[in-house]
Amino acid sequence: MAFGRSRQTSEYKKKGCKQQAPGFTVNLTDRQCIKMADEQLGFIGLGNMGVEMSKHLQNYLVSKQEPNLIYYNRTISKGDELKGLGGVPGESVADVVSKSSIVFVMMTNDEVTKRVFDEAIGSGSLKGKLLINSATISPQLAEEIGNAVNAAGGSFLAGPVFGLPVVAAKAQLVFVVSGPKDQLDRVAPYMGSMSKAQKYMGEDYKRAQVMKLTGNTFIIGLMEVVGEAMVLGEANGIKSEDLAEWAEAVGGPFLGLYFRKNSAGIYNPGENGSPLISTENILKDALLAQELGKSANAHLPTVSTAVDHFNQLLQRPEKNLDGSAIYGLLRLQAGLPFENDAVQNRK
Repeated sequence: MAFGRSRQTSEYKKKGCKQQAPGFTVNLTDRQCIKMADEQLGFIGLGNMGVEMSKHLQNYLVSKQEPNLIYYNRTISKGDELKGLGGVPGESVADVVSKSSIVFVMMTNDEVTKRVFDEAIGSGSLKGKLLINSATISPQLAEEIGNAVNAAGGSFLAGPVFGLPVVAAKAQLVFVVSGPKDQLDRVAPYMGSMSKAQKYMGEDYKRAQVMKLTGNTFIIGLMEVVGEAMVLGEANGIKSEDLAEWAEAVGGPFLGLYFRKNSAGIYNPGENGSPLISTENILKDALLAQELGKSANAHLPTVSTAVDHFNQLLQRPEKNLDGSAIYGLLRLQAGLPFENDAVQNRK
């Protein structure tokens, strides 16, 4: 189950084709020709992640001369850019589901995700339809939704993604997927338009969500440790820019990003700015990780510390704080202002 672009192995595979033929597209990885089924794609949820994902998906559909993406968001104006690319706004969740054969759902939390899937299931028969949840939700809810979709005659994949909105904008997300393998084969080309890799976790719907929460536990710990390291250096006269350059040289762009979020002041983007990972969303993920840890007797002391810090951040007067603003709290404890030079110079 190595990470990598999925090799489509469904009933649509046809070997021995050396060039594009009517009704087929060439998989540039293995040079096999794939007969694309007559699918209509739908997308529900145009938040910071969903809007970027849906734009790549729409562009892919246009490139393959497939039907335009049908989308829905409660604030429908968030889809204006997608509409400009050819996307078609739907009137409701039920409208998108009734008109689509494959639907991606990207909401913010368990409560909203459950409400959307309840509406989708209530829209009528789901026979032949595939619904994919790409948000971070509890493993238990993923299983509940999967069973409900199956009972309504449809298919379900748990397909959460790793990556920030800036990563989604570059189509460099990583999908972790669990559910029926033939359904992953069916949707893999579309996932590929939004990602650099997919990892199949097996048929158990809970597995992909467990993998996502495990990975997010690492990210949460990174926020804590990066904040501590930077404040230790800064309190002893090391410039934050020097610390960020060190992180990039030693750990590459991924580690460097978390240092840069702090040194460049992105942890506190201001009232009109946008966090890369909002405090509310990362707290939600941390609480889900704690629940998962308790169920398996896995002790997560760093996550517990982060939860305390996230709750403190939510009490602060600043708006739109990134989860990495833990760094600001640690600065205060060291006798430094919450706002570093980059934030203060922005005013």
